[in-house]
Amino acid sequence: MVASDDIAGSLLTGTFTVLDAIDADAAALRLDGVLSRTPGAPLPEQLDRLVDLLGPTDGALASAAVATDFPGLAAAIPDFAGLLFVRLGMDGDYLAFFRREVIQSIDWLGDLGAQNRAEVLSPRLSFSAWRESVTGRSLPWDDLPREALALARDIEGARLRRRESRLATLAMHDPLTGLSNRRSLMEELDRVSTNSIDLSLLFIDLDNFKAVNDNFGHEAGDAVIVETGRRLIEQTRASDRVARLGGDEFIVMAESLSRADAEAMAHRIADSLREPLDGRAVTASIGIVTFDSQASPAEMLEAADAAMYRAKQSGRDGISF
Repeated sequence: MVASDDIAGSLLTGTFTVLDAIDADAAALRLDGVLSRTPGAPLPEQLDRLVDLLGPTDGALASAAVATDFPGLAAAIPDFAGLLFVRLGMDGDYLAFFRREVIQSIDWLGDLGAQNRAEVLSPRLSFSAWRESVTGRSLPWDDLPREALALARDIEGARLRRRESRLATLAMHDPLTGLSNRRSLMEELDRVSTNSIDLSLLFIDLDNFKAVNDNFGHEAGDAVIVETGRRLIEQTRASDRVARLGGDEFIVMAESLSRADAEAMAHRIADSLREPLDGRAVTASIGIVTFDSQASPAEMLEAADAAMYRAKQSGRDGISF
């Protein structure tokens, strides 16, 4: 559950499911507003009705005889006699388990009915054993409410860790392109400078991107940025880091790449970007710098930026060292 991006799927599907942990005939999980059910569970509209009837609940609500203990709920889940219900947080999410009716036989010593008494207050006439069938009940939940609460806490913990992971991802990636952002790039440059790894930086700046925004709108501009990121990934190695600094500026960070190979990569990128991007004509100025000794991340980025501006000053749509 913790390792999965799909918490509900990890609990309700597969060889081992939540029903192996909490013995029940069916289960339902509403997580982040999305309802998931095991086969045979009450229908979504029945579950909505059940939750409305339950109202606010604390802890685990458990009953092996819903029709007797909570008569108003029985109509919502007519196919089940037992209910174990736990709320998750304050957003309407919940975890619910359902058990079907199990007809049970109870052996008594002496019939308690009027037919076994001379008068209403008379002692029983016979204490012979007799058997009574009990309906409308499921098997008892015993300690499972406590287990369900523990599982609910685990689900909340997994959801919290997933949210933290997403926030960490957002903090290190550009939300539009999904590429590394400036912060992520600077951390990677710091790692490289510490380990003195040979490095090449390609600083890519789109030449006439402002005209795309001005003439076609920001939605068209966003499409161009996304397509630029995709083409940069196509023209670089799997080990290279492609980052968006912001606006129409991108960086390719390539370790163990010779000056000649870095230039060849820049030409491939430039040729790729000359093809219309989402129907818009865009070119790029590319600056290349290589480092064979330690340098600070700021110095690396400043040198790459300067090389790119030399390409701009030379007429744009070109490459400069």
